[in-house]
This record gives sequence, C-alpha cells and structure tokens, in this order.
Amino acid sequence: MRSLVRILGLALLLIYSAGSAEAQPLPTSQPAPAPPTQPESQPQSQPLARESTPATSVAETLKKAIGLYQDSEFEEALQLLRQLRTNVGRQKSREAEQTLSYLGCVLVAMGKRSQALSAFEAALDIQPELKLPSSSPKILEIFSQAKQRYRAKIKALDHDPPRMTHKPVLKANYGKELRVIVQASDLTGIKRIALNFRTVGNRGFSSVNMERNKDGNYLATIPLRAVVRPGVEYYLAAWDNVGNGPGLKGSPGLPIRCKVLGGPVANQPLQPQDNAWYKKWWVWAIVAGAVTTAGGVAGLVYGTRSKTAELEISLPPNMMPNSSGTN
Repeated sequence: MRSLVRILGLALLLIYSAGSAEAQPLPTSQPAPAPPTQPESQPQSQPLARESTPATSVAETLKKAIGLYQDSEFEEALQLLRQLRTNVGRQKSREAEQTLSYLGCVLVAMGKRSQALSAFEAALDIQPELKLPSSSPKILEIFSQAKQRYRAKIKALDHDPPRMTHKPVLKANYGKELRVIVQASDLTGIKRIALNFRTVGNRGFSSVNMERNKDGNYLATIPLRAVVRPGVEYYLAAWDNVGNGPGLKGSPGLPIRCKVLGGPVANQPLQPQDNAWYKKWWVWAIVAGAVTTAGGVAGLVYGTRSKTAELEISLPPNMMPNSSGTN
C-alpha cells in the first residue's frame, strides 16, 4: 500500500513539473524587445531641415519682400526685410546687398529718412558700386547722400590705388580678338580701369576702358588690327572713386607681352622687287625710241633751217627787193 502511494505521488510530481516547463519557455527562445523608433527618427530629420531650410527661406523671403514693396505693401515688406537683415545683414553676399537696398527703399517710402541712410550705407559697405533697383527721384536723392557720407568715411581710410588680380595672356591666335580679364577691389570702389595696348614694334599705346560684367570682373577686348605677329604688348591701369591711382599690372616701360600665332608680320619694311617697272626692257625701249625720234625731228628742223638760209643767200641781185620800193 505504501509503495502504491509513493508511486502515485511521484507521478503527480512529474506531471506538475512538465506543466510548469510548458508555461515558462526558456530565456534563450524569447525574442528581443523591439527598440523604440521615435528617438532614432528625430535626430535623422533635424540636420536635413537645418541644412536646406535657411537657404530656401532667405531666397523665398527676399522674393516675397520685393513683391510686397513693388505692390506698395510697405509695412509687410519692412517686417520681412528686417527679419532678413538679422540673418544675412552682416554677410558680404548678394542676398545681403539686395536686402539692405530694398530695406532702404522701403524706409524712404515710409518717410524714415535717417534709417534709410543707414541701410544704404550698409549696402555700400558690401558693394561700393551699388546701383539701386529704383528710379524714384526721392529715393535716388537720399541714396546720393548716403554715397557721399560713405565716401567721406572711407576716404579717411583709403590712400591706396585699387588692387588688381590678373592672369597674363601670353599667347593669342591671329584672326581672333584678344580678351583681357581682371579682378579689382578698393574701399571706395573702382572708378576706371584702362587697358593700354600696342603691336610689338610700335611706340605709342592705344587705350580702351574695361567694363564690369555681372560676375564682378572687368574685361576689354584688343581689336583684330593689333593682334598680329610678332605679338601684342599691354598693361592695365586702375583708379578708385577718390582719385587714388593708377594701380598697375604691367607698365609702359615693362608691358605684358602676348605672342601671336599665325598671320602676317606687322611693321615689315618693303623690299625692292625684281620686277619693278624701271627694270622692264620695254620701258627703256620706249625711252630709247622716244629719244631717237626726238633726235630725228631735231635734225630735220636744223637741216630745213640751213637750206632756207642758203636759199635766202643765193637769190640773184635783180630779185632782191628794193629798199625804196621802186626799180
């Protein structure tokens, strides 16, 4: 009996253990908990927004502000332009220059003269050769005053001619115009840059003013007539808006020389030709014939005159005319 009870107890114990094992799976079979997704997605999206938003925002905001100014919505344009000035007003960029230029125009339209002068001066600090987008006489008058104030301020600091950066042109092809490009900068702005050129062998230089393009560089073209062998010589001279200069690249005494490939040689002296007219045989034949003819005519005239003289002398006395007119 006791044996039977022990067997039954052991069987119950085994059944209970098996049930507990099925209810609790081993730790190694449990899947790992999924990591949270929100903290990882946030850092990935934020840097992208920081990189792309400002540039797009500045361009779009500036365009919107310009449109509001053109539509005479000055209050709204002023708010946007002041917001832009906070972001880009201290940069030396095209966006900053436009922001300050339009801000000055808006302030003039709103009667805020002193603030407009300050905005225009800040724009001139970025671009001394600034040209306004407006033709309003009132705006141009205040802008002119801003330029005078700006130049007076800079003149005390600027005693040097413009600085130029230029890559010399050392070779050119005959039959093509020679274009010269230079970069120049100055505190008071560039008043004039002259390109002086001549064909190698000439004494004097010709001159042409260089023009500023949309990229801010200055360029001019040496005409075809000067681009001949053996080459072209040139130098650059620049003056600023307060009269400092000239700043030079090259000089009249030591110009930059550009070799010309192909084409004729300039200033080549004329060589005597073997077929010159005075060496033709027929020219001298005509001259000899003319001399012979002239000699024959002269001899004929001389002979006729001699015979006439003889006839006059051999007349008989009775045929001589009477000096009194009677026989």
